[in-house]
Amino acid sequence: MAFGPESSVPQPPRKIVKNLVARTMMFALGRGFQAASSLDEDVRREISVWPDEFTVTMKIMPRGPSLTWVKEAGRMRSLGGREQPANLTIMFKTLEAALLVLTARMGNPQAFAEHRLSVKGSLADAMILTRCLNITQAYLFPRLISGRILKRAPRIPLGRLLKNRAIIYTAGVPFGRP
Repeated sequence: MAFGPESSVPQPPRKIVKNLVARTMMFALGRGFQAASSLDEDVRREISVWPDEFTVTMKIMPRGPSLTWVKEAGRMRSLGGREQPANLTIMFKTLEAALLVLTARMGNPQAFAEHRLSVKGSLADAMILTRCLNITQAYLFPRLISGRILKRAPRIPLGRLLKNRAIIYTAGVPFGRP
């Protein structure tokens, strides 16, 4: 066996399945937040303080998938994985840390407290995003799961919850339309 510059050092196995799960969950979260910003008045009220063209990026370091939203006409629009300069950036430090949050095994506050993610931008804007994502997750996940990952589940009347959840599941996530 040869050692030296011409020998190849084995690389760690690619995390193809984990990467695919992260991309899928980020897609659903991106489209879910886009739909919730059109359907839910609490989300619209929260993001009303952001100017139009306000950009939020969520990415997995070092070379993982990313998700970008931009505010247009009072609503958030998901740009998918197209990164662009952002006013607020949420960076997961590892793929494993992102998967814990994206697959609802850990809440955002716990991930932040355990230094699994970092924020670049205004903390006030990060808190607005957290409240909006809490509402979005309440629509995306059943109460059994959302109650476990959210510090305090948002109070959404049952009729509105069921109606908006049905719209998000059938039109919001698949087609990006509320």
